Amino acid sequence: MAEDPWFKWYPKDFETDERVRLMTDEELGFYVRCLNHAWLNRGLPADANAEQLQCKCNANAMQRIFGVSQEYLFGVWEKVGECFVLEGNRLVNKKQESLRLLKNKISRVRSQAAKRRSICSAIAQQTPIQTCGSGSISYSSSSRSEDGSSFKEFWKRYPNKVGEQMAVQMWLSVVDDADAVFTGLARWEKSSQWRRGIIERPETWLSKRMWMDEPIPAEPDQRSVDYAPCAKCGGAMVAVCGKCPECGTERTEGK
Repeated sequence: MAEDPWFKWYPKDFETDERVRLMTDEELGFYVRCLNHAWLNRGLPADANAEQLQCKCNANAMQRIFGVSQEYLFGVWEKVGECFVLEGNRLVNKKQESLRLLKNKISRVRSQAAKRRSICSAIAQQTPIQTCGSGSISYSSSSRSEDGSSFKEFWKRYPNKVGEQMAVQMWLSVVDDADAVFTGLARWEKSSQWRRGIIERPETWLSKRMWMDEPIPAEPDQRSVDYAPCAKCGGAMVAVCGKCPECGTERTEGK
């Protein structure tokens, strides 16, 4: 049986098809019944040895399926049969089969998109619990997928904690080797740029695959920037004298 119990109907295409315009009302009604059966059963029964009917129709099977006499079937199939072609051991309507392929493709794309959204949602729901006083970060002990566990480790280590949802989506889109990301992250943690507090948003860092770059190492006496969670909303890590990108609160402690 077809995966979908319905198919699209295009009145303009149907009414302007010359083969349809030449059908009688009786032939037209039988044609519609044939289309319905073909959609639900991936075609009509065919008989490669049949010669008396166009398109190799299996007359005995068609009579039983539609409950019609052989005389009736022979009378209407001359016109109706022009709309079906033989593919394998079934008679199919080309327009209908092209719609079936399109629907299946759309269904697969939507299924993949839903799966991706589900993964993103599952990861995002594992919200970090931040303690503003100590700046420590811990995570819920709920079960996590391998992708979720890897991203959480990345999020824990990445100093600029803004746009987690965007970071999750970018992680799922571009990262195929988490170990390589963590190796690159270790280099950036020691870089001059990051020590000076110039740190890209996480989705930008991921989208540009910057874990593959070789940043300039920090000088031996170059001090790291002190980051701590925002004292007001706890939504981002903020440097001294910096402003929280989530709520705009300036970090004043440590001046």
